[in-house]
Amino acid sequence: MKQLLLAMIIFISLVPAIPALESKKAAVFISDTIKPYFEAVKGLEAYFENKEVMLKIVELKDQDQAEFDDIGRDLLEKGYVYWAAIGPKATEIIYACRLPDVSARVYSMVLDPEVILVTKPVDFCGVSLQIPPVAQAEEIAGLFSPPARVGIIFDPAYNQAFTAQAVKAFEARGRILELLPVASRREVPYVLAQGVKKINLLWMIPDQTVISESIIQYIIKQAMQQGIGVIGYNRYFLNQGAVAAFVIDYEKVGGQTGEILEKIMDYGSCKSSDPLFVLNVNSRLMKILGLGKSDSNREP
Repeated sequence: MKQLLLAMIIFISLVPAIPALESKKAAVFISDTIKPYFEAVKGLEAYFENKEVMLKIVELKDQDQAEFDDIGRDLLEKGYVYWAAIGPKATEIIYACRLPDVSARVYSMVLDPEVILVTKPVDFCGVSLQIPPVAQAEEIAGLFSPPARVGIIFDPAYNQAFTAQAVKAFEARGRILELLPVASRREVPYVLAQGVKKINLLWMIPDQTVISESIIQYIIKQAMQQGIGVIGYNRYFLNQGAVAAFVIDYEKVGGQTGEILEKIMDYGSCKSSDPLFVLNVNSRLMKILGLGKSDSNREP
């Protein structure tokens, strides 16, 4: 028995040790120190909890491209070859970086990534903050059934393609989407005054011309005075008196970003995702405005 035990010890000592699997390393660059970005980072960190991935969170300050490249070079030397960007500034700067050892780049929390990255030669994928117009139109048309008459206020210079897709989505449901185009902020009061004659529900989308805090407040106030409900795209609209709003869960967006990053690490594949969202509805206000009852009785 002693001889057998001794032989086993000698055999084990001769077998080379199997090294532990090295954790994959990812650097996460944050555009700014604002709550939504940190919520996204929180979701990303939660996704990689208990996984063999090391995350390095880097808050960008006022670095120019050369200064960022020095940071990137140092991270690459330490093995952080997978990069994720939270927000537009971080997205632009990591894709502009030409350091050759970056294995993958992923963007997140960007409204229009194709605008930022249009001139960048590197392929890109990630999670934007743009809820597809068809998905929004279907939610609206499904929740606010006739006699709700929906109009959308927008600047064609920025959202012509968006509204074209939305119109088709409404038509597919046998509905009409009234278009209320504006070319400048000065036109908003006039277009709104004319538009309220044809609609009882106003859909607002991210638009450089139409959107500002003061304009949102003005439009919602004017709409409510005319008995018109407003649909927005974040909780601010609900707080200001909108009847409904599309709300993106930033933590879940972070989790989606982590999932994309993991697939790149494991399989080398890269595919973008639409952000997860809910349509929050103020059912009481819907009843007051005569727009019907929410199917799910959701409250803001």
